[in-house]
Amino acid sequence: MMDNFRAWLALCSLHSALIIVGLDAATARPPHDRARGAWCPQYHPITGHYDPSGPILVNGTWHVFPDGCDNRWCHYTSRDLIRWTQEDLPTPYLGDSCTGSVSKTDGQEFIALHPALTLGHLGLNRQVSTDPMLHKWSNSSIVCPKPATLGLGFRDPSRAVKLRDGQWYVGVGSGFGGENNSTRTPTTGTGCLAWFRASSGTLEDFSYLGCLLEINETLGHIEPSAVSWSPESRSVAFLECPDVFTMGDSVVIIASFFNWADGIYTDEYFLGTIADDARSFQVQERRLLDYGQFYAARTGTASVTTTQDGRRVLFGATGWANPPGFDESCNPQIYLIPRDLALDQDGRLAMRPVAEVESLRIPATRVDRSVSWVADRKQPESARRVANGSRLEIQMNCTGWPTDNEQKEPAIVGVQVLAHADLGAWTLVGFDYQTKQLFVDHRKSSLVRASEVVQHTAPLEASSSDDDERVRLHVLVDNALVESFVNQRLALSAFVSEIMGDMSPGPSERIAHVLVPPKGVACEVRTWRLAVNES
Repeated sequence: MMDNFRAWLALCSLHSALIIVGLDAATARPPHDRARGAWCPQYHPITGHYDPSGPILVNGTWHVFPDGCDNRWCHYTSRDLIRWTQEDLPTPYLGDSCTGSVSKTDGQEFIALHPALTLGHLGLNRQVSTDPMLHKWSNSSIVCPKPATLGLGFRDPSRAVKLRDGQWYVGVGSGFGGENNSTRTPTTGTGCLAWFRASSGTLEDFSYLGCLLEINETLGHIEPSAVSWSPESRSVAFLECPDVFTMGDSVVIIASFFNWADGIYTDEYFLGTIADDARSFQVQERRLLDYGQFYAARTGTASVTTTQDGRRVLFGATGWANPPGFDESCNPQIYLIPRDLALDQDGRLAMRPVAEVESLRIPATRVDRSVSWVADRKQPESARRVANGSRLEIQMNCTGWPTDNEQKEPAIVGVQVLAHADLGAWTLVGFDYQTKQLFVDHRKSSLVRASEVVQHTAPLEASSSDDDERVRLHVLVDNALVESFVNQRLALSAFVSEIMGDMSPGPSERIAHVLVPPKGVACEVRTWRLAVNES
């Protein structure tokens, strides 16, 4: 994993080999034609790419420009955020090999910003398109030199945001101090969201205002060997893949943090307010966007000032680390189902899978179940079996709160997915009322391969009034990839790599089985089988 990440950063420091050797840049695409394993995800069509540059909605079509097509940006489009078409590569050469943004400001132009590689990451390039399909772009021009106080790493410019003062601003990933002056992968120093004010909406000239956000420690960390969250915070020296946008009266900053010494990382958001002079940020809430397989997130909307449907959609891939036993034929760096972001009734950031995932549901497979506590916590298997197969959507709405009982049984609710019909093996996705954690438990996932991960966990903070006696669990299963959410506040994406070597039972022979809830809790469960994504 570390070698792959360093190789990508090396690509960010070089001109595209396509230009050097004269390949057909308009049609060249990465090789994804090798046979894929039986447990690879089926309704996640974008695979084998890096960070999602420039998500934007134009005339009802979503565009995203993943890094990783011959050292330049790829181009995918979708009408529904689920089924994606890979377009020919933009012309001329767009984006080089590092993350950037696409902004729509006051005029008719779409403006792409990305690192100016001719300066070795010492500035930003600007390209412009008036093509509503975003196929044709202008040549690059350098518009923003790197401030001398920042280190060598200067990349991943955010989409422009218009603040209350009517001015346009752009954030850039950077760092200062420590090793930042000698390497683009520092292990010492401080991460900096370099903050620039544009002189106009054309984004051709910028003034540096300083670091809007400085960070040198993660909020817990993702342990790369298991791709699981640990509550221990770790040092980081660089801030990358920033995104800055407004939601109501609040401002949200998204940033990725990577420690190149040991490979730990986090993808976090900061909710707060920007001062009237636009030079400082007051943090009110800080959390992880996902407590598992997730990195380099970016959001998209129709424009910066207003949106066609008021949406802010989060894009992200499964990250640089994969758990032991992962099948490399699945093309790592799989783009997850996009997520809608909004503020909840308490002003906190809420997230959920986009509603368009409903288009994958097979209506005839819908199952509804009601489950509640019984004295021996046993119910007929037929009453607890809620789905067949390994491509599923599961919604579980539980009310009440566990009450004391003499047997001191586990106070958890959840569903056993990817289970054998005889329940000899399963993966448990659920919520623990005692620890207030969302979890994915791998201990019984395979009879063939013992799990090296006991549990993935994600902690739920103190409840709001709406959460006091309610747990809403939402799970998407796509063969060995599981995306789970609780109360629209926590997300945990995980590969169940233990099953990737299992030949039998196969994906279509697996089942899902709901747990009997603890005393005092009743749950309503609804499930669907999901279709293969035919882009």
